[in-house]
Amino acid sequence: MYPAPDDPTPHFVAFGCDVLFGRGANRALLRQDDLELPLSARDPEMAALHARLVEDELERLEGARTSHQVRLLLAQRLAQAEPRRKDIADALNISERTFQRRLQAERTSFQQLLDETRRELAQQYLRRPRNSLRHVADLLGFEDQSNLFRACKRWFGESPGTYRARFGVVAEKSERP
Repeated sequence: MYPAPDDPTPHFVAFGCDVLFGRGANRALLRQDDLELPLSARDPEMAALHARLVEDELERLEGARTSHQVRLLLAQRLAQAEPRRKDIADALNISERTFQRRLQAERTSFQQLLDETRRELAQQYLRRPRNSLRHVADLLGFEDQSNLFRACKRWFGESPGTYRARFGVVAEKSERP
């Protein structure tokens, strides 16, 4: 993904092949024959340690993907109604228990992701003058403006109106449905 260095020779020497720079992702293309070769490590303890490290990293990456997917689903569904844990788990095609375990492995929870997603969206919505406070509350899945007011006090330490004023946002007078 990185631009080519002034002297790419050390990369060619280290990898023993052509190295392409400035691509969309970091990748290595391996031949099937190479993948089928036995590992040269003769130390079973080191092999076990490396296997555990790889498994831990894969588990961490899987958790990150789950969290990311949850945030996307929450952002899409907030305006319709209060998202429920079961609905999000169903959308991910996993059981609620597996859903909960994956989030725990990532040291987060459904409620925490919901709150963080709402806070981030609130920051965006409140900076748009065309969004009335009623409309922002609806977009965030709150039943009424008082819930938005309490959430803003918790997130930002101030009311939604005061938060907007800090950014020079003056809401339009008309209420949006």
